[in-house]
Amino acid sequence: MTKPTLLLLFLATHLPAQTKQPIDLLITGGTAVTMNPAREIQDNAAVAIQGDTILAIGPQTELAKLYDPKQTIHAEGKLILPGFINGHTTSP
Repeated sequence: MTKPTLLLLFLATHLPAQTKQPIDLLITGGTAVTMNPAREIQDNAAVAIQGDTILAIGPQTELAKLYDPKQTIHAEGKLILPGFINGHTTSP
């Protein structure tokens, strides 16, 4: 084998595979109040966000394995809440 072939073979067998999905934002460590049908509340949770879309809500340790964020917000000791849309409507 030539030297470039040996180098490529070495790199292919010794470098870890890139498996994390790039995302814009990962909010970690807070208590997440979900809007799923069971209205679950998850401690030490994370929320993965791409653009204006929530991709996943789950345990911080699991989401950290799946996503590579451009920005991380550490929310330890805080609530992670959904946006309040039309939270106050006054009838005429």
